Amino acid sequence: MATNVQEVLRRRIFDDIITPSKLSDGEFLVMVGDDTTIKVVSSCCRVHQMNEAGVGVILNVKFDREVMKVPAIYFLEPSVSSVKAMIADFADKSRPLYRRVHLYFNAPVSPDLMAMISEAKNFREHLRSFKEVYLDFHATESRVFMLNRPTTIPCLYFNEIASQERDEEITRTARQIVSLCVSLKELPYIRFYKSGKQSQVNHRIAIEVERYLQERVRNLTDWKYRDERSTLLILDRSFEPVVPLMHEYTYQAMAGDLLTIKGEKVILDDAKASDDPILLNEEDPLWVDLRHEHIGKVTQCVSKLFMDFRATNRLIDVRSKNKQDVTPKEIQEAMRSIPQYKKEMLSFHRHMSIADECLTIYKQRKLFAISQLEQDMATGLDEDQKKTKLKTIEEKLSTMIQDENISVVDKLRLVMIYIITQDGINEGTRKSLFRFAKFSLEQQQAVTNLFNLGVSLQQSCSKQNGKIYSKSDLERNAERARTVPLDLMRYLPNLEHVCESHYNGELGRERYPYVTEPPPSAAKPKRRQVGGGRSHRVRRTGRGNQQEEEGDARLIVYIAGGVTYSEIRSVYNVCKNTSNDIIIGSTSILTAKDYINDLSGPKEDDLR
Repeated sequence: MATNVQEVLRRRIFDDIITPSKLSDGEFLVMVGDDTTIKVVSSCCRVHQMNEAGVGVILNVKFDREVMKVPAIYFLEPSVSSVKAMIADFADKSRPLYRRVHLYFNAPVSPDLMAMISEAKNFREHLRSFKEVYLDFHATESRVFMLNRPTTIPCLYFNEIASQERDEEITRTARQIVSLCVSLKELPYIRFYKSGKQSQVNHRIAIEVERYLQERVRNLTDWKYRDERSTLLILDRSFEPVVPLMHEYTYQAMAGDLLTIKGEKVILDDAKASDDPILLNEEDPLWVDLRHEHIGKVTQCVSKLFMDFRATNRLIDVRSKNKQDVTPKEIQEAMRSIPQYKKEMLSFHRHMSIADECLTIYKQRKLFAISQLEQDMATGLDEDQKKTKLKTIEEKLSTMIQDENISVVDKLRLVMIYIITQDGINEGTRKSLFRFAKFSLEQQQAVTNLFNLGVSLQQSCSKQNGKIYSKSDLERNAERARTVPLDLMRYLPNLEHVCESHYNGELGRERYPYVTEPPPSAAKPKRRQVGGGRSHRVRRTGRGNQQEEEGDARLIVYIAGGVTYSEIRSVYNVCKNTSNDIIIGSTSILTAKDYINDLSGPKEDDLR
């Protein structure tokens, strides 16, 4: 069975936190969290699921709360502010907020915080249990985890940022990845992307993860890890810096790029908005089925499903009949179907509204022509799969830069894609493009800061003849172009090829070295073909104990600096086409807007 990260996190919250805190099955508790842990819980648990598990309400420790004579679960991050707020709840011995306390931290607790807790006598009188549970990540989709720290590119790559802040970011990242591995019962073999000075980030994260994992193995004596060990592949944004800038026309990626989305909530203009919020999550089966489909197919599918629904729904069937022809049984069945009818109709309306808004923006911003040029630059081939010429690319780019109907942001994306894919730009051309495009100083800085990701800004003489792509690159891009249904989907993130190469045993050790070389038996993972099934057998865990049946080793991909919806889709594609088990994560989802904002330079707060 494929890994579901949301289910893994949910089960850990239920089994390791809620259930041990209850004296009986019918007992209800209060959960008190902070900003960090409440987001961890909400990423995988709905209110009704928490209620069914025995938690009546979830409260934030930083806000004032009423006295409740019930047991409380405190699920906190190990920070001074959260611990102080918790202790303050019991400062008045005659008026404690809760009857008894079960304390859980989502990460290791420092000696200073332990001393603070030990000295809080009033609090200790109510403390019944204490545990570090290593739950410091979000599960945003079945195959996607997040560390919930956006805007990490300046911290990881820019020289203006103090080295101490970079060290702290790498340490925090490593600890959070270990939290994921503990939850998955994985002690993975660790590989990282090695290319230029930027690979130091990957290497350092990889080393820290291995160190903390070994620490956990020593300290968590009751922790059992899978014998069929996974691989953790650590990449970063320098691995493929062009991906966040490309316009993508699958449903999820297009909505994320063109619309305003806050968490799961989509915000449409007033004309298309409804009273109820539009949420995009895996509780909506239509969203799960369509999120990786091309936007044109989405509108067709939703329309067809709507017509099928109308043809089979009992309520519509009853309404269409003459009153004398309707039986009491039909009326009862129709009444029972009303809630489902409303839910389905609302789902169809929402998805049609989202798709319609995306297509409206697509036409307004002249994205077809823009995207054609993006595809030509990123693949080195035109729509007829003929090799592009640098002169032709430059002429098209110059024309679009001077087009006043194209937005400044789309012009900026085109220039950045040009520089990345054509291995730099002539200084005179760059100045001319900047002048015509009317880029702000921050936007110009975003272009310049591509250098921090290993991108060549100045085009060398040897590249001015257009020989940017190797023969093998062009052949692979041509092969990919033949497998996609539409011209604007010719470009695919290289991550898909990397994942396939891993399962084929063809991922080179020079470019993707291991921190510690695995034994020969683990050197070449077995690729499972479509329809070939999945081998299941009872295995022994790393500590020699039998464990339930498991599948073959999974691949965990982590991308430092942010992951795009295109790369997430690539992972789902590989899993679908090969039946392999892959999960992907990063500090945050990265849209083009986020990426450009990060590259525009560290803000004042980042430099403090």
